[in-house]
Amino acid sequence: MVRRNDPNQQYLDDFKMQFNGKLRKDNRWVKQAEMLPWEVIEDEYSKNFSRTKGIYGINGRIAFGALFIQGQTGLTDREVVKHISENAYMQYFLGLKEFTDKPLFDASQ
Repeated sequence: MVRRNDPNQQYLDDFKMQFNGKLRKDNRWVKQAEMLPWEVIEDEYSKNFSRTKGIYGINGRIAFGALFIQGQTGLTDREVVKHISENAYMQYFLGLKEFTDKPLFDASQ
C-alpha cells in the first residue's frame, strides 16, 4: 500500500523553516520541483503496491525524488539520506511542507 500526497506542489512561501527563513525561487531544487510531473510519477509508483494489503510503502514522490537527487549529485545511499535531512531545498523538492532534521527513510544496507 502507498500513502499518496497531494500531487500539487505547496507554495514556496508556505514551506516552514527554522528561524523563519524563506526558500529562494531560483534554487535548482525549487525549479526542478516545478518541472517534474509528480502526479504521473505517483500513479506509476503506486501500481507496484497492493491497495488493500500490506504495510504502507514510502511515498512515491519521496522515493522517486531521492533517486533523482542521487542521480543528480552522485551521492551514496547513506549520503543521500544525510543530505536530505540537512537540506530544506531537497525536502521542498520531495514535497514536504516543513523542514525536519529527521531522516525520511533508512539507507539501504
